[in-house]
Amino acid sequence: MNDPLVPPNIEPKKPPKWLFYGFIIIILGSLMVSLFPNAHDASDGYPATGFSKGVGLMKVVGPIAYGKSEFGLPSDGVELWSKQLEDLCRNAQVKSIVIQINSPGGTAASSSEFFQKIEKLKNRFNKPIIISIADVGASGAYWIALAGDKIVANPVSIVGSIGVIMGQFDLTEVKDKYGIGQRTYKSAPYKDFLSSWREPTIKEEEKIQKLLMAIHSEFVQVLARKRDLSIKAAETLADGSIYSGRQAKEQQLIDELGSLEDAVEIAAKLGGLDMPVPIYRPKTMSFQTIFDLIGTLSPTPMNWLNSFDLSIPHLR
Repeated sequence: MNDPLVPPNIEPKKPPKWLFYGFIIIILGSLMVSLFPNAHDASDGYPATGFSKGVGLMKVVGPIAYGKSEFGLPSDGVELWSKQLEDLCRNAQVKSIVIQINSPGGTAASSSEFFQKIEKLKNRFNKPIIISIADVGASGAYWIALAGDKIVANPVSIVGSIGVIMGQFDLTEVKDKYGIGQRTYKSAPYKDFLSSWREPTIKEEEKIQKLLMAIHSEFVQVLARKRDLSIKAAETLADGSIYSGRQAKEQQLIDELGSLEDAVEIAAKLGGLDMPVPIYRPKTMSFQTIFDLIGTLSPTPMNWLNSFDLSIPHLR
């Protein structure tokens, strides 16, 4: 006889296989739809009328950096944004493009590269590109914004922070306090000059400052050229200060005060279109997003703890 105090050994029912396969089909279907980069979107009150000529709209959100690829396709960062922008440029129905930026900046090289990519595509396809700054378009994000034909910002957006910064952890007291140190073997005298485990020499600090000023000079040259400023005026503005959108307009850092909708109207006008216009958005979805939904990816590492990442020159 069964002991009445012991619960019977009941195996849990497995979910039916059709439920698993149905979920996979939904995910794959969503992925296939998302991979049409120029799919038409009629949200935000703009009309959707077949193959009407319209304005492209894409977003650059978060830190500016090089991204990753999943199965040969860019999944985030500059590579993804570059692909999205090129897809919009290649779409014959897109007559002008708005790039909405909401970023505090990022690495110097990735910011400069995306700036150059925008310039090349703009000139190659002869399509006006308008930049719309949301909450913030600072440092490396502002460098990117300089590639636009017009820069539009909200009166209370944060703009500017023109400069270069590089930092690292100071671990010089760890050895004395905890008995943990680091042995370094090097073939050249400056191979470890960014080490967090020792104080830099005066000559090393001079080299670091020279490096930062070289990148800063590139930023100043771009600012002067794109905003029609003298080098002296650009250097004055490039002191790391941040401005509200209204202050930025007074300093000639932007062209217009307005919202994303205002930027779309400006883009439509430059593209020879009458409002309201259809809006075309890139539909590229990263494979990481798909895998996150399935739950097969490991947690994202805490990159902010990586001292190597800190030692890369940043525009932020």
